[in-house]
Amino acid sequence: MLRTRFLNVKDHNMNMFALPGHKIRLRFSIDRLGSDHEQESVKRYLVPGEIYTVEETEVFQSSSYVYLQELKETQPGRCFNTVFFDDVEEQRMEDTKKHPYYIRYFGGAASEDGMQER
Repeated sequence: MLRTRFLNVKDHNMNMFALPGHKIRLRFSIDRLGSDHEQESVKRYLVPGEIYTVEETEVFQSSSYVYLQELKETQPGRCFNTVFFDDVEEQRMEDTKKHPYYIRYFGGAASEDGMQER
Protein backbone atom coordinates (compact mmCIF):
# COMPACT_ATOMS: atom_id res chain seq x y z
CA MET A 1 0.00 0.00 0.00
CA LEU A 2 2.72 2.50 0.95
CA ARG A 3 4.67 1.66 -2.20
CA THR A 4 1.61 2.32 -4.40
CA ARG A 5 0.98 5.68 -2.77
CA PHE A 6 4.66 6.60 -3.17
CA LEU A 7 4.59 5.83 -6.90
CA ASN A 8 1.59 8.11 -7.39
CA VAL A 9 3.27 11.17 -5.87
CA LYS A 10 3.44 14.02 -8.42
CA ASP A 11 6.96 14.87 -9.52
CA HIS A 12 7.53 18.64 -9.81
CA ASN A 13 10.96 18.61 -11.45
CA MET A 14 11.40 21.49 -13.82
CA ASN A 15 9.91 20.99 -17.27
CA MET A 16 12.94 21.26 -19.58
CA PHE A 17 10.59 22.62 -22.27
CA ALA A 18 9.45 25.53 -20.08
CA LEU A 19 8.51 28.60 -22.08
CA PRO A 20 9.67 32.16 -21.30
CA GLY A 21 7.86 33.53 -18.27
CA HIS A 22 7.43 30.13 -16.59
CA LYS A 23 8.15 30.24 -12.85
CA ILE A 24 10.64 27.82 -11.30
CA ARG A 25 12.09 27.42 -7.81
CA LEU A 26 15.70 26.62 -6.95
CA ARG A 27 15.83 23.48 -4.82
CA PHE A 28 17.03 23.81 -1.24
CA SER A 29 19.33 20.80 -1.52
CA ILE A 30 21.56 20.51 -4.60
CA ASP A 31 24.38 18.39 -3.15
CA ARG A 32 23.81 15.32 -5.33
CA LEU A 33 22.74 17.15 -8.47
CA GLY A 34 24.77 18.23 -11.49
CA SER A 35 28.53 18.53 -11.56
CA ASP A 36 30.73 20.20 -8.93
CA HIS A 37 31.25 23.16 -11.27
CA GLU A 38 27.50 23.53 -11.82
CA GLN A 39 26.86 23.39 -8.07
CA GLU A 40 29.45 26.11 -7.45
CA SER A 41 27.78 28.34 -10.04
CA VAL A 42 24.34 27.83 -8.48
CA LYS A 43 25.69 28.62 -5.00
CA ARG A 44 27.44 31.75 -6.27
CA TYR A 45 24.56 33.30 -8.24
CA LEU A 46 21.28 31.93 -6.86
CA VAL A 47 19.38 31.66 -3.57
CA PRO A 48 17.94 28.30 -2.41
CA GLY A 49 14.14 28.30 -2.43
CA GLU A 50 13.96 31.49 -4.49
CA ILE A 51 11.50 31.67 -7.39
CA TYR A 52 12.96 32.58 -10.78
CA THR A 53 11.52 33.27 -14.22
CA VAL A 54 12.55 31.32 -17.32
CA GLU A 55 14.08 33.42 -20.09
CA GLU A 56 14.93 30.44 -22.30
CA THR A 57 15.78 26.75 -22.09
CA GLU A 58 18.12 24.68 -24.25
CA VAL A 59 17.60 20.93 -24.45
CA PHE A 60 20.26 18.46 -25.53
CA GLN A 61 20.52 14.65 -25.52
CA SER A 62 21.81 14.25 -21.97
CA SER A 63 21.28 17.66 -20.36
CA SER A 64 19.18 20.80 -20.44
CA TYR A 65 19.92 24.36 -19.36
CA VAL A 66 17.86 27.34 -18.28
CA TYR A 67 18.59 31.06 -18.65
CA LEU A 68 16.87 33.23 -16.04
CA GLN A 69 15.22 36.61 -16.64
CA GLU A 70 16.48 37.83 -13.26
CA LEU A 71 20.11 37.45 -14.41
CA LYS A 72 19.67 38.70 -17.98
CA GLU A 73 21.20 42.12 -17.24
CA THR A 74 23.82 41.27 -14.60
CA GLN A 75 24.99 37.86 -15.89
CA PRO A 76 24.14 37.71 -19.62
CA GLY A 77 24.69 34.26 -21.10
CA ARG A 78 24.82 32.52 -17.70
CA CYS A 79 22.75 29.34 -17.64
CA PHE A 80 22.08 26.59 -15.13
CA ASN A 81 21.35 22.89 -15.37
CA THR A 82 17.57 22.39 -15.10
CA VAL A 83 18.12 19.58 -12.57
CA PHE A 84 18.51 22.23 -9.85
CA PHE A 85 14.95 23.54 -10.25
CA ASP A 86 11.34 22.55 -9.66
CA ASP A 87 8.28 23.96 -11.39
CA VAL A 88 6.24 26.35 -9.26
CA GLU A 89 3.21 25.40 -11.36
CA GLU A 90 2.95 22.74 -14.02
CA GLN A 91 3.08 24.03 -17.59
CA ARG A 92 0.19 22.80 -19.75
CA MET A 93 1.15 20.16 -22.31
CA GLU A 94 -0.28 22.27 -25.13
CA ASP A 95 2.19 25.02 -24.14
CA THR A 96 5.07 22.54 -23.77
CA LYS A 97 4.46 21.45 -27.37
CA LYS A 98 5.15 25.05 -28.51
CA HIS A 99 8.76 24.97 -27.29
CA PRO A 100 11.25 24.98 -30.22
CA TYR A 101 13.26 22.06 -28.83
CA TYR A 102 10.12 20.01 -28.17
CA ILE A 103 9.13 20.56 -31.78
CA ARG A 104 12.66 19.75 -32.97
CA TYR A 105 12.75 16.42 -31.14
CA PHE A 106 9.12 15.33 -31.41
CA GLY A 107 7.95 16.67 -34.76
CA GLY A 108 6.64 19.61 -36.73
CA ALA A 109 7.35 21.40 -40.01
CA ALA A 110 10.64 23.23 -40.56
CA SER A 111 10.64 27.04 -40.35
CA GLU A 112 12.84 29.50 -42.22
CA ASP A 113 15.45 29.57 -39.43
CA GLY A 114 15.86 25.77 -39.49
CA MET A 115 13.95 25.17 -36.28
CA GLN A 116 10.79 23.09 -36.36
CA GLU A 117 7.36 24.64 -36.37
CA ARG A 118 4.09 23.21 -35.16
